[in-house]
Amino acid sequence: MRNRIVAVLVAMVVGVVLLYGIPRAYLLADLVQDTERRETQRSADLVAVAVEERRSGGGEVDEDFLGSLLHGGESITLGQADGPEVRVGLPPTGDSAGDIVAVRALADGSELTLRRSEDLVGQRVSDALLPLILIGLALAVGAALVVRVLAERLSRPFRELAGVAEAIGQGRFDQTIPHYRVAEAEAIGDAMRRGISRLGELRRRERDIATNASHELRSPISALRMEIEDLASWPQTPPEVAAELTSYLPQLDRLSTAVRTYLDTAQQQRLTDVDVVDLPALVRDALTRWRPRVRAASGPALVLVDEPARPLHVCASGSAVAEILDRLLQDAVDRRPTHVLVEVDSQDGFGRVRLELEGEQAPAGSEARAAATLTAVGMGGRVSVVDGHTVVMLRRAGEDVQGENDS
Repeated sequence: MRNRIVAVLVAMVVGVVLLYGIPRAYLLADLVQDTERRETQRSADLVAVAVEERRSGGGEVDEDFLGSLLHGGESITLGQADGPEVRVGLPPTGDSAGDIVAVRALADGSELTLRRSEDLVGQRVSDALLPLILIGLALAVGAALVVRVLAERLSRPFRELAGVAEAIGQGRFDQTIPHYRVAEAEAIGDAMRRGISRLGELRRRERDIATNASHELRSPISALRMEIEDLASWPQTPPEVAAELTSYLPQLDRLSTAVRTYLDTAQQQRLTDVDVVDLPALVRDALTRWRPRVRAASGPALVLVDEPARPLHVCASGSAVAEILDRLLQDAVDRRPTHVLVEVDSQDGFGRVRLELEGEQAPAGSEARAAATLTAVGMGGRVSVVDGHTVVMLRRAGEDVQGENDS
């Protein structure tokens, strides 16, 4: 969007400059040429007067005298009725059809010709047009700079909203959307705030269902099965009724299996809604989100000490990985260390994120780590503690592992 705004506005400015500058250049060139013609005519008049005065005083009109009346880029030719022609200035071979020529007839019958070179006129036209061209270029460059600044300011809200939308698409609904003075951006921001609220509520309900549905559905089915088995085994129950009750048990087992399969599938789809993600990129995003919070609370420094030189893809959901990292960073910050050193690497077909705490002052919590462990296990990974440091292991994408094996 920003580049398009810059291109459109700069094109408009350049178009306006050209629409004004080209006609102005033609007018200016005509004005310079008219001025040169008038000056040539005046110069011819002055030379003619000087020649006649020279002759009336008894002086000789020679090349030296005519040369003293000459300017650069001009030639004077004096054709005498009773003598040879006298010429000073440009050689005859330098005459051009585009030269400005002024001819004067003198009283003694001789003819005076003053010629101003076409090259001189063209040079003066160029000198007159140069400021106009420079002003046009300066306007174009200045407009490009001003337009770029304006485009940056106009597009900034939409670029920020695009980043927020990308984060929401990855399942992070804790985004803060600022308010903007641009009406269109503010309208989009309002719609996204309402959408985040609704999506967050839906996600909370989904988690509640995933957490409670197992107990709310499986427990009654198991209790009903036990009741039917007890009723079928009572001595007072006729054999025909007991056999009928026993025939209901396979249907209950099928119902229990269907419920368990549905809940497991829903949980797996929630955790693995994205097949492959770049683990270092998610770690960088998590640290970027947490640094302002930790800095505001005078917490520890979050340092990414090592990461792979190329992408490290894992089979996981971006939202689930972000949730794991958020919980583990919260757990690490709660232990009040001085530094949290984060390392990303790969080991045995797993992408690994290692959190090392320096200056730990409080014992490790259990709730955040347990929740992170549950999420990681659902994606085929794990969260463990090695030498007092928290390590997240997630299964690597098959193509990456195969590429490393081939190399």
